[in-house]
Amino acid sequence: PRQAVPPRERVHQREWVLDFIGVCDIIGFRPGVKINLEQFIQLMADTEEKDSRPATGREAMSVLFDAVDTDADGVISLKEFEVYFDAMGVGKKHAKASFNAIDSDSDGRISRDEFMSTALDFFNSTDPAHPSALFFGPLAN
Repeated sequence: PRQAVPPRERVHQREWVLDFIGVCDIIGFRPGVKINLEQFIQLMADTEEKDSRPATGREAMSVLFDAVDTDADGVISLKEFEVYFDAMGVGKKHAKASFNAIDSDSDGRISRDEFMSTALDFFNSTDPAHPSALFFGPLAN
């Protein structure tokens, strides 16, 4: 049987979902429309290049950081990152490797700077061996 989610956690989950929906809206996702990884990367790159909203991709990743940082302490813990990967359907089993790739100073937490830097590298790097390649989990072949 499923355990009841405490009220405070439900509020955080709802806020996370609303933030994520906002991110999807910012980068142009629409219900019922599926895109592959290459299309997603191109969409993010195109969004970054638009003159009218040059910070849109950064804004989206900043909103995503805030959504994953459920306790709002300014850093993402491994536990928060596992919840995020689980919610995204990537699975907790991939969270640790991605977390470690993003945690560039290996202090056991992801700062906003680390998150933003790795996110931007993910969308701008073509090197599959770059640590940013794990930003959204393992890349599928």
